[in-house]
Amino acid sequence: MIKNDNAVNVGVASNETTKAFPRRRFVRGIGVAVPIALSVSAKSALACHCTSVSANSSIKLANSHNATADVNSTVGCAGWSPLTWKTQAANNYPELNAVFSSKFPNSITGSLTMLGVLQSTNSSNPAIQRRYKVFAAAYLNIFYNKVDQRYYKVTDMQDMWPAVENGGEYAPVPNTPVGKGWSKQDILDYFIRTWP
Repeated sequence: MIKNDNAVNVGVASNETTKAFPRRRFVRGIGVAVPIALSVSAKSALACHCTSVSANSSIKLANSHNATADVNSTVGCAGWSPLTWKTQAANNYPELNAVFSSKFPNSITGSLTMLGVLQSTNSSNPAIQRRYKVFAAAYLNIFYNKVDQRYYKVTDMQDMWPAVENGGEYAPVPNTPVGKGWSKQDILDYFIRTWP
């Protein structure tokens, strides 16, 4: 009789284990999946992060990108990259004929136009060439309302230019602590994020 009771008990235990197994597997899966899902950043999935200069600075100072009220990825943020701008016809976009150095003084572009900067391929310093192209595209995006002026203005760009050209930092808001301003790369990254 004892063997039968053990057989029945083992059968019941096996049956309960079989019924509970899918639930345990589900709970175990959730226990693994949820922390991974919460740790994955969604920045790359949200193409084109437009923030104003001061909002972007605040986010950087807080070292967080959780200030979603400051981020608007759908309105007024459809800037064109240098690759797109360099294929446009100057008769459709006359500002492509503007002399780059007239907008950004002390540049080494001489009399090159915006289109000339965008189309240039012969440079002994690719880093300089890249930042000039980024600034040309960002300028044209503002001029032709591809990016809304609540995100940045030409005057903002002209204030940023010395930091890009001469090194140092750009202070996006008054009283920006030393070391918390934007570097040359921060400025370029800011403009690049306005391109879908």
